[in-house]
Amino acid sequence: MIKNNLLSHGFIQRRGGTAVNNLKIRNIMDNFEDIRGYISNPRLSPYLDYCESNKMKALILYQMNLRLSAAFLPIISMLEVALRNAIDSRMTKNYKLTSEDNWIEQLRFDIQVAIRAEVIHSNDFHQLIGKIKNTRKGINSKIEKNIRNYLKRKYRSDKEYKKLDDDQKERKINSELNHIKYVEGIRIKKHVLVSKMDLGFWTTFFEPGLHGFLKGELTQIFNTDKLETTSQEVLETKRSKIMKQLDGIRKFRNRISHNEPIIFSGQKYDPTLPKQTKEDIMQILRGLNQNLQIFSEDIYTINTQLQKIEDYCDNIEKLLKK
Repeated sequence: MIKNNLLSHGFIQRRGGTAVNNLKIRNIMDNFEDIRGYISNPRLSPYLDYCESNKMKALILYQMNLRLSAAFLPIISMLEVALRNAIDSRMTKNYKLTSEDNWIEQLRFDIQVAIRAEVIHSNDFHQLIGKIKNTRKGINSKIEKNIRNYLKRKYRSDKEYKKLDDDQKERKINSELNHIKYVEGIRIKKHVLVSKMDLGFWTTFFEPGLHGFLKGELTQIFNTDKLETTSQEVLETKRSKIMKQLDGIRKFRNRISHNEPIIFSGQKYDPTLPKQTKEDIMQILRGLNQNLQIFSEDIYTINTQLQKIEDYCDNIEKLLKK
C-alpha cells in the first residue's frame, strides 16, 4: 500500500518490474545531517516544523516544493519575454524609431533632461536610471574585453609589435582601444541592452513615476479590460493592478531562486501564494494576448504538482505509515 502511494506521487519509479526509490530514502536518512548542512536549517526548518520533526516526511515535502517551484519557471520565463517584447515594440513605436534604434537610451536622456528642468523628481527614477547605467557598464566592459582580445590576436604576428616589452605592448593596445572607444565610438545595439534587462526593470514601467512620465501609454499593451476610454482615473486603476501583479510575480520568482518554501503560511500548509501567483501570471499573459495564455497552459505542470502536495499533506500520516 505504501509503495503504491509513493509510486502514485512520483517518489518511486519502476524499472524492469522492480521498484526503485528515487529518493534513496535509507541512505538519505543515514546522512541526514550532511544534507541539512547543505540545505541549511532556515530552509529546512519549515518542513521539519510542519512534519513534527519527521526527517523523511520533511525531505519528501522539501523535494515536492522544489518540483512545484520548477513548474513555475517556464511560464514566468514566458511572461518576462512577452512583457519585454511588448514594451519594446510599444516604446519603439512611440519614439518613432526603427527596430534597431535604442529607445532605452532616448528614454534615459529624456528623463535626465526633465529632472534637470525640475519637471520630475529624480527619486522617482533613480532605480531605472541606475539599472540602465549599470547594464550599459557591464555590456561595455564585455565589448572592451572582446576588442582587447581581438587587438592582441591582430598583432600576434606583427614583427614590430613583438619587439616591444610587455608595458609597451599594453600601452599600444590601450591606445588603439581608446581610439575605437572615443573616436569611432562603441554603440550598444538595442536588442543587446533590452535582453539584459530583468523583470524588475520592466516592472518599473508601471510604477507611478514612470507611468505618469509616459502618460499611461504602456498600460495600453494590455487588453484585459477592453477599455474604450483612457481617462487618468481608469489608467491609474489599471496601472495599480498590473504593478501589484508584476511585483508579486517578481518577488515569488526570487523566492523560487533562493529555494524558499512557497507552500507555507507560518507553520501551516497554505497553497494560497502559488495559486494566486499562477492566476496573476495567466492574467498578465491573457492581457497581452489570449493566445499566450492558451500556449502557456499547454506547457506547465503547476496544477499537477499542487495536487500532489495537497494529497500528500492531507494523507501524510497514512502515506508514510510503517
